[in-house]
Amino acid sequence: MDTTQCRLWPWLVPILLLTAWLGARGLDADAIWYDEWASYYNAGGAHYGPLAPGAIIERIAADNYTQTPAYYFVLAGWGAFAGWTTFAVRALSLLIGLAATAWTYRLGRDLIAPGAGLLAAAAMGTSAFFVEYLHEARPYTLYALLVVVNVWLYWRLVFFPPLSPALSPTRGERESARRRGAFLLTLSAALALYTHYFTIFVFIALGLYHLLFAPKTRAWWRAPVAMGAGGLLFVPWLGVLLSAVSTNLRTSDPSMALGTAELIGMLGYGLGNGIAAPLTIIVWGAAVFERGRAVRFVGFLALGVAGMVVALNALLPIVINLRYLMALLPLTALLFGAGAARSARLHRLAPTLILAIWTGAGVWHSLTPAFSDTLFTERHQALFRRGLPLDRLADALHEQAQTGDVLALHTQLIAGPIMTSFQHYMYDVPVKYLVTSGDNVFEGYAGQARSFLGDAPRVWLAAERHNVADPPPNVMLAQFEQVLAEDGYVYCRRALDLDTLHLDLYAAAPVCCGPPEDIESAALARFGDSVTLTHLSATVTVEAADSTLAVLSAWSGGDKVPPYTYSVALHVFDADGKFVSQADFGLPVEAYGCYRARIPLDGLAPGVYTLTGTVYNWRDGTPLPAEALHAPVEPGEQRHQVILNRFTITITTIEEIP
Repeated sequence: MDTTQCRLWPWLVPILLLTAWLGARGLDADAIWYDEWASYYNAGGAHYGPLAPGAIIERIAADNYTQTPAYYFVLAGWGAFAGWTTFAVRALSLLIGLAATAWTYRLGRDLIAPGAGLLAAAAMGTSAFFVEYLHEARPYTLYALLVVVNVWLYWRLVFFPPLSPALSPTRGERESARRRGAFLLTLSAALALYTHYFTIFVFIALGLYHLLFAPKTRAWWRAPVAMGAGGLLFVPWLGVLLSAVSTNLRTSDPSMALGTAELIGMLGYGLGNGIAAPLTIIVWGAAVFERGRAVRFVGFLALGVAGMVVALNALLPIVINLRYLMALLPLTALLFGAGAARSARLHRLAPTLILAIWTGAGVWHSLTPAFSDTLFTERHQALFRRGLPLDRLADALHEQAQTGDVLALHTQLIAGPIMTSFQHYMYDVPVKYLVTSGDNVFEGYAGQARSFLGDAPRVWLAAERHNVADPPPNVMLAQFEQVLAEDGYVYCRRALDLDTLHLDLYAAAPVCCGPPEDIESAALARFGDSVTLTHLSATVTVEAADSTLAVLSAWSGGDKVPPYTYSVALHVFDADGKFVSQADFGLPVEAYGCYRARIPLDGLAPGVYTLTGTVYNWRDGTPLPAEALHAPVEPGEQRHQVILNRFTITITTIEEIP
């Protein structure tokens, strides 16, 4: 084995550790956004599945045909093993990215030299562009890995370098290795095409290089046949691809795509790690003057892929983000490695200095948002802005929300993209929700808000926060707060206070904000051994169409009985003890909770009426024994019943008895 290789490869370990640290920092740092939600959905992860392989293909072809299925198969298997938490799902991208970094070293070592391979791996692993996708549940690190693998397989198939000068393979060993290499190239090519459509440009560039520069030996045909066979395996998906292209041409907004100058500038900024362009140009330029077939090969591929994509985008504007060109990252990293290694001829410390500048820039840009914001252009951030902490919002509601609560989220984001990730986190949160977006109140919004509130005893109000000196007015939020005030809701507390979002709790009465300090002192009645009524207010309302008895009650101890087993019955009896009306609702399952009920009173004759309360098992009707503890609650005629209130109906009005 080459002594230089033995001396250098252990340095790959700290490179991988640094890459792992940079990527791991973001695994659970923020909520998933729209594109990551699509990964969950396509793979049948979390509550969107599980899905059989055929069902994954059908879902992608029907609902997300701009995607290809390979990554989602991998993700489905990974999720079945590691789980579907945000951390676990994103960790797959990190592990694949580490493999891509390590294989970049192998590619650079085999094509150029061990030193160039090590520098290329360092450039790859500390690229802020690459780090961005090490903690995102998307196929881009797999895309990069497969580009490296395919280029490596092609090179070994065509040129088959011996393992070492002392171990040159025999003709039979070489032939057997080439057959294996051709088979692996076929599978790898198909997998790459099924991972990202833009890998086709890599294979076109490889084909052109092979046609123009590869040695025309008897085995010349092996590589194009192997890649062609991989392309044939992609044929079953061509219908989906053509459908995606056709639909995008009809419906896409060309203004969302990057212009030619913008795309070229983005290539230099993203692939150059956001550092001064002169350094990047000098290093890449040094690689151009490096003698050797391998460097020319890599440069040809990089320029070919970039040129084809820029030309295509000029004709059909489809590139909206640099990530589509992830194939260029390992290629330019190899050029960086070759150029930095060549700089050692000028001074032995030159590669170290160049690498220090590159690594420092990569680490800095990975730790600050400016680089990511530049790559994810302003017009795209307005549509898909990431960073709204919906996961933190859901966690707060999980801890504090009660059955019957409602949530209103006010954001100035476009509602469509944010709704997917919002619904993802709200899947098992027991609240009804309303999401409003934009700044302008539309006609009838107050009525919509009031209809949404209904009889909710508690309202959670979440609002996006702008950290600017003069934030734009959120008129719809102000309108919603006005509706809360008009409907008698009182402010309880701020439950979540973040830089980008705050969450406030409002309640129909102060007693619903939280449990009293002394439950026993506040107890009005007890049902069974654990369920306690701590508050009750009954208000008679007369409206044009009907009249109702609105009852607000607070309950303690529901968490000490089997959940979703007991219900509360509020019965109205006339002066003769005859049942006339009722309302039933499920006993709150939390330790403390409020409930609003409305009992219809239409058509009742004038007279005195009594409101009673009972807690019963809704499955078989068995009631719990009831005990009146404090006035105004009184014992009822039956052991399971208490009298909660009395009111009188006159000829013209309905009045509560003082």
